[in-house]
Amino acid sequence: MPKLLETIPEISVAGGRCQLPPGDKNGATGTPRQALVGWHNQGARTVFFVDEDAVAGSGDNLAAISDAAHKGGGRVHLIYSGDISNDERLTAALASGASQIVLEVADSSDADWVRDTLKHQHQRVLAGINIHGGDAVDRHGKSVGDLYGLIDDLATYGSPSFVISENSGRDHWFHKDRHVLAGICESVSAPVFARGAVKHETDIHALVPLNPQGLVAVIVGKPLTEGAFTLEDAVTAAEARYDPYEWGPPQP
Repeated sequence: MPKLLETIPEISVAGGRCQLPPGDKNGATGTPRQALVGWHNQGARTVFFVDEDAVAGSGDNLAAISDAAHKGGGRVHLIYSGDISNDERLTAALASGASQIVLEVADSSDADWVRDTLKHQHQRVLAGINIHGGDAVDRHGKSVGDLYGLIDDLATYGSPSFVISENSGRDHWFHKDRHVLAGICESVSAPVFARGAVKHETDIHALVPLNPQGLVAVIVGKPLTEGAFTLEDAVTAAEARYDPYEWGPPQP
């Protein structure tokens, strides 16, 4: 039996600061370590750090994220996403203490380097792919070629997991997008993470049927950090028999 679909909080870090989980100080900002501890206290088993400065090419937040990884209690699986485009950046990210690193494959100009990295860093580097409809796109939304051809190529080189980000700007995974996500799950034997396109906990429940096909987690940013629903709500919504009208698990 597959594990329950996991909800992973996404934490955007810029200038060493990030928004903390909702609680007594709603809207407060703090350090990545504070955010990690806060989410762990709310039940998170994994967090997804996005290094906004690295993505923008204006530095990075690896020191602050490394502090979270080494001093945040050691009980939370930490995934790092930044501008990983060469060996120097990869080495620094791997040394941060993050459990796994996301390599955005469509944003790299060196396909051979991507393949070699996935081959030799098999267990720690995840293949990140942005999709818009049935297309693989770069971070700017430009199509980069056949989605399934890209996935087949990456699977050949041993990608241990895929992080699929919905890049249309919609608030949730529409039926066409879910069809594409289902096709990805069916075409690979590796675990698949769905990132973005979640506004309500019911959007998480809509993805539950893909769990037996290989979808293991949903990565959620603003709706969680801004309190649209709680991590506990997300866990409840991941139940196969969840009833949104009852606002909780179904009664026996």
